[in-house]
Amino acid sequence: MRLYYVAQERAISVMNDEMDIMNQLCDTWGVDQGQILPTANRFFNEYKKLSNVTKKQDQQILNLQVKYLLNAPAEDGNMFYVKSEHDSPTLYFSFLPQFAHTLKDKQKGVIFIGSGFVLGLLGDNQCKPLVSSLEEACKSMSSKPVKNTVKDEVKFDFKVKGQKPIVTKDICLFNITGADFKEDKLVEILKQHKFNEME
Repeated sequence: MRLYYVAQERAISVMNDEMDIMNQLCDTWGVDQGQILPTANRFFNEYKKLSNVTKKQDQQILNLQVKYLLNAPAEDGNMFYVKSEHDSPTLYFSFLPQFAHTLKDKQKGVIFIGSGFVLGLLGDNQCKPLVSSLEEACKSMSSKPVKNTVKDEVKFDFKVKGQKPIVTKDICLFNITGADFKEDKLVEILKQHKFNEME
């Protein structure tokens, strides 16, 4: 008999907690209890739709940034940096390599800096001093272990039938990852190496 009462008290407590959650959702979303599930489904579907739209817009912005870089007049400089709002460099990794051959031809470059990464694609392979300075600075401020990858050639496949992937050699693609990078310290190093901010 005692086990029955203990289970009943626990069950009532759990039910009360669940009812509190339901009431909080009703208050937060401004709906009746019967509308919680349809509202949650609508939120989820709209979130997925907006995520796709955001991804497409991010790619369009990056495309415009690279086009500006490629067509910037000489007085604006050849090397630029961009302060990124992205959490990871995934977008840049997948999108930038298609411009490697053009950046090399024009001897231009771009570096994206975020709170947990520094990724650059430069049109020449003379980037060792710059990458070393950036890596050293990142190590001094990162709260996670810093990883650095440097490549002197990039391969990009446009996925067009019959077209071979484009391989660009003697360039510099690097990616430094960590956490809690201080933007101002990285910008200071980039300015010392004659990089201009792309706003």
